[in-house]
Amino acid sequence: MPRPPANNGENSALSRIENAFWVLLEQSDYKDITVKAISSYAKVNHNTFYYYFRSIDDLAKYCFKKLYKVGTMPDENLLFDNRIYKLGDGTDNPDAYDRWLKISLFTCKDSKYLLNIFEETLLDYWMNKIGVDYNDLTFDEKTKLSFISAGACEAVSISRKSNNPQVLLNIFTSDLGLSIVNIIKSISNNHKKKN
Repeated sequence: MPRPPANNGENSALSRIENAFWVLLEQSDYKDITVKAISSYAKVNHNTFYYYFRSIDDLAKYCFKKLYKVGTMPDENLLFDNRIYKLGDGTDNPDAYDRWLKISLFTCKDSKYLLNIFEETLLDYWMNKIGVDYNDLTFDEKTKLSFISAGACEAVSISRKSNNPQVLLNIFTSDLGLSIVNIIKSISNNHKKKN
């Protein structure tokens, strides 16, 4: 398939496809998003879509990982981006607010695939932060992290459904949030002792 014309700007075919995904995800159920709908909204043909992505699932994962990467998290925060604490009502930090709105879509669309992307990304982030390979974790450690990531998904979903990112701040700065950080740190310490 020939390569689409080079245009790396905001209006490139890839950018339009990404934007179409976010708009359609906001408006409809994930299962209802099609290559035809994405292509039509992005004003590209389906060959251009397939030049960049193998499927809608591939596009979803790309969009989420790109969005999460844009908000790389500082070392001191093991749970989420420190900018979550500055979200407010979106007027003070519209970029962070928009990011929260998009990320939270993955937790409230009744799609197991989208939830898996969210949880997988969160686990990857935690493992990267503490310098531990997920495959080296014990069954007990994997169970704890799975439980925590599922809870984090639900907290993000609740904050989205109530249109109140402050819910996340309340949870992550509470005793519960501190306990979660301590569990993650203890996993890190256990693996540092082994090495």
